[in-house]
Formats: sequence, structure tokens, C-alpha cells
Amino acid sequence: MAKIYLYHNSAKQLIAYNDVTIIDTVAISVLESVHKEDIDKGFGKIIIDEKDGYKPKYVESNVFIMIDKKTNDFSRVDFKGTDDENFYYTEVSNKDFVYYYYQDRSLKVVKYFENAFHIFDNDATKDYNPTTNTMDLNLEKYKNKIIHLIANSEDDIKHHGFYHDIFGKEYCQPFRNTPENDLLIISTMITNAPLEMRALKLFKEDPTTKKRLTATGTCDWLIQQQVTDEILKVIAQFITVYSSYVKVGMEQLILNVQNETALPKLQYIEANYIVIILRNLKKQIEEVATVAKVISDIKAFIKAKNLVPSDENGISKIMAKKAPQPPKED
Repeated sequence: MAKIYLYHNSAKQLIAYNDVTIIDTVAISVLESVHKEDIDKGFGKIIIDEKDGYKPKYVESNVFIMIDKKTNDFSRVDFKGTDDENFYYTEVSNKDFVYYYYQDRSLKVVKYFENAFHIFDNDATKDYNPTTNTMDLNLEKYKNKIIHLIANSEDDIKHHGFYHDIFGKEYCQPFRNTPENDLLIISTMITNAPLEMRALKLFKEDPTTKKRLTATGTCDWLIQQQVTDEILKVIAQFITVYSSYVKVGMEQLILNVQNETALPKLQYIEANYIVIILRNLKKQIEEVATVAKVISDIKAFIKAKNLVPSDENGISKIMAKKAPQPPKED
């Protein structure tokens, strides 16, 4: 211990201090710099450890929390109460409490279990299990999620397009209402476009994503004289039929989900519901005798006319052959 004198500039007085210890100013400055943000936020402070040679040290400030034994929910309290059959108390750092408190009030689920905070994603299909400290799947909630996806999938189904194989391999024909009206486009081509101005894009499905491919170079084409009224009328008929029955297909799959109890099957439906609906509709529609006759007739017509779709390279070659040739020089 020592006695030191300090001069007070405002009071113009010399002040003596007895029984003081001079503290390492550099050490305090370092601690203030390192922990400045936490000190400013009240998460900790600098103390002097008398038992360790009066060294300055940074210590966190703590708060008391009360934990619900049934749910592992927590809340801050002013003092540490007595544990009972419903609640127990513990002390945690104020910094941790503030962080997890605000996480709990955002889009996360936060629990206190076995002396630690735990964060979980807020998944509407899962329930928290306080015994195992896990988020467990609730099958009924999961089914409701899938049902919601299916019930709001009409636009996506129409955008993907129904399956048809009238040209010998499978294509996807969209039957949208907006932003393009596919039925109107086909009908207008029949009534207003001469053969020389016609072009029909035939879409394929990505085998991995099961989405309709739209990028350049991924589609086949029929052009000009290949795009006959007979073909366009059949496609228009299919657009009309699928547009009428798409909600039926959605309702059928929703009923299947409601009655399903096997998780792997439900997971498959969630990942493939658009394809499932379209495949089921294709099977049901094409089993109708009149539809089967239309398909048989148009396939025979396509074969007789040798109407073979071409990819973009093939189209380029066809167009090059039909382009006007420059006159030969004498």
C-alpha cells in the first residue's frame, strides 16, 4: 500500500490518498479496448483482483433466469428463487441471455436444457420435445404443409404443362391462363396464321428437377407446313380437358395425403406433387375411349405425314434450305 498525492485542477487543491494501490494503466487500457463493446452494453466490467496481485480483469455480468421444467422455456428474474416441482433457477451471463432472448423472439425456437441455451429452426411441421431436447416431426402438421402446397399449385401445374407423346417421345405442353394464354395462342394460330408463318415449340422436362425446360436449345420444334390444323386442334382439345380437370387432380392428391401415414411416401409427394398430379391426370384422361381414339388418330396422321420434330440445329438447316438463294453469276 502507498500514499499518493494528486492535484485537483478545478479546486486548486492538493489531495492526499492513503492506503492505495497503483494499478497498471496499460493493462486497464488494453482490457477497455478489447471489451469496449460489451462494457458499453452493460455485459461486463473491469474489476481489480486483490487476491491475484491487484491485477485488472474483465468479468461478465450475470443475470438469473427461471426455467420451466415441463417446456424448458426460460425467463429473466430479479433474484434466484427456490427450485420446486415446476421451475428451477440458474445464473447465466447477461450477454448470453440478451442474445438468446432476442433469438427466441425472432424466427427461432430457443430452449434452456442441461445448463445451456439451444437454438432450433422454427419449423411449423415440428414440435419441441422437452425430454430429448429435439424438434420432432408432427405428422399431421407435415401433412397440412403438403396439402397447402398442393392446394396452391394450380399455376405451377399449368406452367409445367401436361405430358403427351403424340410425336413418339414425351413433351410437356403448358396450359397457362397468365401471363400467356396457351389456348388462345393455339386457337389464333389455327384461324389467323398461314402455314408459312407457323411454329410450334415442343417442351421437354428436365429429368433431374422435373421442371419444364425453357432455355434456348432445350426444345424441339415443328415449323411451317408441319404445323397442321389437325395437330393444333388436338393440342387445343387437350389444353381444354386438362384445364377442366386440373383441380380434380389436385383434390385427389390432397385426399391421398390425408389418408397417408407413411412418412417416406409423404416426403415423396412433397418433392413430386406437380408431376404426380399430371401423371395421374394423363392416365385417367387417356383411358377415356374418345380420348384414346383422338390420340390414336393423330398419331396415325403424324406418321402418315412423316411429321418429325427437329431441335434448333435441325430447324436452322431447314430454314437455310428454304431461304432465297442468290442468283448465279453468268
